[in-house]
Amino acid sequence: PESEGSSVLMMTLNGPNKARLVDYLNVSAQVLSKNLLDRKNLFATKTIAFIDSSLTSKSAELKDVESELNKFKNKNAIFDLKQEGLDLSTKLKSYDLQIDGLQRQLSYYETLEGYLLTRTDYNKVPAPSVGGISEQSIGTGVGRIISLAEQRSKYQYSFKDDAPIFADIDRQIDAVKAVLLENITSSKEKVSSDLRRVNDDIQESESAIRKLPKEQQELLKIERRYNISLGTYNLFLAKKSEAGLVKAANISDVLIIDSAKDIGGGQIGPNNDLNYIMAILLGFFIPFLVVFVKFILNNRIQNTQEIKRLSPIPIIGIVGKSTGQGNLAVLDKPKSAISEAFRSIRSSLHFLYKDQGSKGGKTLLVTSSISGEGKTFCSINIASVFALSQKKTVLVGLDLRKPKIFGDFDIKNDKGVVNYLIKDVGLEQIIQKTQIANLDIITAGPIPPNPSELLLTEQMDHLVDQLKERYDYIILDSPPLGLVTDAIQLVKYADANLYVIRQNYTRKGMLSIINEKYRSREVKNLSFVFNFYKQRQGYGYGQGYGDGYGYGYGAYANGYHETEQKTGLFSRILRIFKKGES
Repeated sequence: PESEGSSVLMMTLNGPNKARLVDYLNVSAQVLSKNLLDRKNLFATKTIAFIDSSLTSKSAELKDVESELNKFKNKNAIFDLKQEGLDLSTKLKSYDLQIDGLQRQLSYYETLEGYLLTRTDYNKVPAPSVGGISEQSIGTGVGRIISLAEQRSKYQYSFKDDAPIFADIDRQIDAVKAVLLENITSSKEKVSSDLRRVNDDIQESESAIRKLPKEQQELLKIERRYNISLGTYNLFLAKKSEAGLVKAANISDVLIIDSAKDIGGGQIGPNNDLNYIMAILLGFFIPFLVVFVKFILNNRIQNTQEIKRLSPIPIIGIVGKSTGQGNLAVLDKPKSAISEAFRSIRSSLHFLYKDQGSKGGKTLLVTSSISGEGKTFCSINIASVFALSQKKTVLVGLDLRKPKIFGDFDIKNDKGVVNYLIKDVGLEQIIQKTQIANLDIITAGPIPPNPSELLLTEQMDHLVDQLKERYDYIILDSPPLGLVTDAIQLVKYADANLYVIRQNYTRKGMLSIINEKYRSREVKNLSFVFNFYKQRQGYGYGQGYGDGYGYGYGAYANGYHETEQKTGLFSRILRIFKKGES
């Protein structure tokens, strides 16, 4: 709502449903008018309610006394008082009415006093007119308290309980209460004095009554009670009539000048042009911001360009993402792009070994930064491609802390390198054959309490020397270099070292460790293998040989490799359910 001037309130609403808004505004104005009129009539309404409850009891009392009076007259054949009794009756009637009025005043003062001292809700303060109180200070004080109490109740819908406005209203109520209680005390003293005076007059009249005949005395008593009840009843009726006139005369302070109606205004919102512009801007900037934040926060290696930027170590090969279930990618799909990637690594290693001119079996150590980068996967498949080329090859599991290898070849791990190093068994007892001709496996064996110390013993030297005499190639599957020092201890046995990096897994900061060891020549003949590579636009490598390895031959490579079917979402879900059933 918008206020214009000091006494006119204009109410407007905006929304999609005009008819509903018109009804809402009109009903709101009607409810406001009714609420204000109800507050204005509250005093008179409570007075009438109190009088109605009092009239009920007085009416019953009046009927009882009237019945008793009629029975007495019929029984004693006395229908009228004699002149002397009539004069006394008139006096006593006047005194009794005074006593009744004074007692009602005194009772009201005591009720009001107790109410002010014990209550905190002053909306139900009894009206002074009901008690016959004509003193202006009392009526003004009670009216002021009721007005402040109504104001406080109204603010409770708009303010919190601890709002300062409530404390200010409570202070005003307390100030009016203090003055009102003082006035009540003085008024009670005056009424009590008047009661004593009237009681003295009644006693004097009652002494005169005792001189009358007994029947006249009894009749006088009954008529006296009847007159008191009748007077009180008539008084309450008069007060009710007065309150009803006041209530009927009250009108609401709200005057509706003009009812709400549809003025036929056009659309004021939403601003479609602005919304479209905002949608375009947000549609552009939000994806841009997401990509930018993702790029800034991504600290994992994504492509070969990043590897070349972060390290001087050369990349010997790129291995694509394997879709098979196990690690035997070369054996399961010998014509796949992944198999060709490992053959390319084998060819590159031949050049390394040729340049060295070393004699006897060639050793290759495969390591990585952390677990999960595909170190064992690469070790198994590099050993497989050497064995498939009719070279006697042995794969040695030197990750003594987390032995693997044996699970893919269905062999046992009860005896292995650990048993040999502690001189528990001989070399023949730890060499195990595989389903691939020319490929033998030496597993790690049981996990020892001191793996690093075992690899430093002379027995390890003897093991490598014996393997060089028996095999053309020895592949050493070592622990992650970034986690333990075991791999560094094994470097001295290797003619070439491969460091596996996994796309979107290996963190960029991890290359700093191997870079430092490469620069200090602590690790020689070192090359990177970029594993789990998946082609992405803009990374500079085509898909000539398949998903993840190749140099841009495109469609000319068709027919040279097995096509790996991509598994759909439904097929993957179905495969999970089948595993659960089995």
